Amino acid sequence: MVRSVRFQANNGTANDFAAQRAVSINPSMPEAWDWLSWNLLMAGDPEGCIAALELTIRLNPLGPFTFILYDNFSQAYWELGDYEAGLEGRRAQPDLSPELVQGIDGVERPEIDARRDAVLRRAMLE
Repeated sequence: MVRSVRFQANNGTANDFAAQRAVSINPSMPEAWDWLSWNLLMAGDPEGCIAALELTIRLNPLGPFTFILYDNFSQAYWELGDYEAGLEGRRAQPDLSPELVQGIDGVERPEIDARRDAVLRRAMLE
């Protein structure tokens, strides 16, 4: 949450620099790649976000916040217009953390979530 608060407080450039620096200092640290992926997503680079997320998951496939990574995948694919891939990211979440999935929607990224959730609701009704 701290990373999104800092980014949304118009400190995205400093956050991006810090994330890039963390990755350069310790490229085997999944949290650094996760932080970078979030910054890339918020900066409008969903392709970069996806690449960083893939590396994060390779480094730590069963980390305690893996469910958030799949939410970020969903967001990034949504921004690219690949709704099916976005839905796949969302479908992976219940298997990873069923108790946390319900509370995550709409909390951090309402501008993205509002559009995505409408499509998800329609898909679940079909």
